[in-house]
Amino acid sequence: MSGKIDLPHKCPKCGKVAKTQKELEDKFGYRTKNEGITNQSHCKECRKG
Repeated sequence: MSGKIDLPHKCPKCGKVAKTQKELEDKFGYRTKNEGITNQSHCKECRKG
């Protein structure tokens, strides 16, 4: 996986934190950019709604 994954990662809207790559995948997910894969900035719940 190339790109940049930052841990721990905090949702700027609700403050939810992912400390491990598994938590990041479950709570936030990833997005694909030209440079590679990176973490989503907002958690899945905040993006939903």
